[in-house]
Amino acid sequence: MVIIATLAAIAVPRYASANASFRADGAARQLAGEIEEAAAQARARSTTVRVRVSAGGNNYNAAVISPLTYIAILDITDRPFNATVERVDSADGTRNLDINGFGEFSNGFIVELKAGSRTRFVWADPDTGTVHVGSEDEALEFTKSARYR
Repeated sequence: MVIIATLAAIAVPRYASANASFRADGAARQLAGEIEEAAAQARARSTTVRVRVSAGGNNYNAAVISPLTYIAILDITDRPFNATVERVDSADGTRNLDINGFGEFSNGFIVELKAGSRTRFVWADPDTGTVHVGSEDEALEFTKSARYR
């Protein structure tokens, strides 16, 4: 019994940590994919699509601005992610990322996601037109760069 209890005491925290990492990574990748899909929709429709991530509301939506038509909604608080949006920043001071009809991002945009004890960041780079998933250090480096305009 002592051996089983000792092994369980070692394994359970590691399992919880790994589970949190998988959930945080999954939520970040899902959000990154949704932003890329919004860019594809903007190109396909030749119109501006606005991506908005609600801090505290823990959801994401993408909508064609005029007329306001929602094309995607994602709630990361549900399974399998059970994650939260901790922070949303954009270079223009809003929580919006506008994507024009050519699929170009209007400004730098960054989202901090948390699942359990793990945190992941998603950011849109307007210079390269790419969406990235990474660590806090990588996201901080992006926000300090000229690309985050």
